[in-house]
Amino acid sequence: GSNDVSWNASFWTQDWKINDNMGVCSTTGLQRYPEIFSKYHHVFGSVVLFVCGHGHTGGYEEKCFCAIFVDTNILAKQNEASQKFNADRWELPHHPLRKMGSNALAFSSQHQMLFSVGGFYYPAGHQKPKKHITNLYCLDFKEDIDNIVTWKWKQLQTSIGARESPASVVIEKHNKLFIVGGKNERNKGQQSMLIYDVQHDEIRKGVDCTIGKDNLCFHQAGIVNNQYSTDEIYVGGGSDTAQSVQLFDAQKNKCYSLPNTTLNYVTNPVLWLEDGYKLYIASHIERCCECLDLRQSTRWNIVHDKGTLFTDLLGVYSVHDR
Repeated sequence: GSNDVSWNASFWTQDWKINDNMGVCSTTGLQRYPEIFSKYHHVFGSVVLFVCGHGHTGGYEEKCFCAIFVDTNILAKQNEASQKFNADRWELPHHPLRKMGSNALAFSSQHQMLFSVGGFYYPAGHQKPKKHITNLYCLDFKEDIDNIVTWKWKQLQTSIGARESPASVVIEKHNKLFIVGGKNERNKGQQSMLIYDVQHDEIRKGVDCTIGKDNLCFHQAGIVNNQYSTDEIYVGGGSDTAQSVQLFDAQKNKCYSLPNTTLNYVTNPVLWLEDGYKLYIASHIERCCECLDLRQSTRWNIVHDKGTLFTDLLGVYSVHDR
């Protein structure tokens, strides 16, 4: 639901071939469809991860289109050295475009739809030139999800232009998909936020989200909407904005800069909130995590730096910690 987090990340098993060029998002709002729950009830916790895209390792030969059901009970068992995630994987329909990646994902709990936003693909396989994906695509879970032949991604008529590695999230209260940043076909940052009306299949421009006097744009950034105050979105980190974090107020259509982080979050960090006022940003690639008290918003406090991030914070292991 409103606690959805969207990011591109690389911390799942190598056997599943998930890497940082694929769109990834999580949701707590996937309904317990009989077709799913009957097969995955042993790991059907509160969190589902969606993965969609092809990876860059080995010349774009890796691909992953799946839902990962995570047994979230594991997170309560901290400081057990042998503890690992218990998860299972459900194959989803493949995206119709060949060798696509650098997209963002976002899930609408209200409409039970998974959106693929931006990115690019290679029409002739892994050989250049690449083409940017300018239309939104969606996968509707209200359809016959047990029939992998007829259940397919649908191309929406709405165009968002060229946006490589944007960030996106759905705010259920507004029934809208918010798209931030990304780079165009000339490798220039996209300044304007796009706001897609899920119900009416319409899109409009929102406020510009730029950083500093050079008008830097978010690219490979993390994003989260505030489940405690459903008008707010936080965006942070990225290739050109590694220490920048912004607050977007959907009701006012305005962006506000928050204090810079102490450390750099260059590649697809994760953002989340706790207790209504603690904003976290973390990167498993950079192996660091910080927290900002939103009641004061004066400076970020380092929670973790250059260690085994998930092991130390959660008591669980990722492939990079083994």
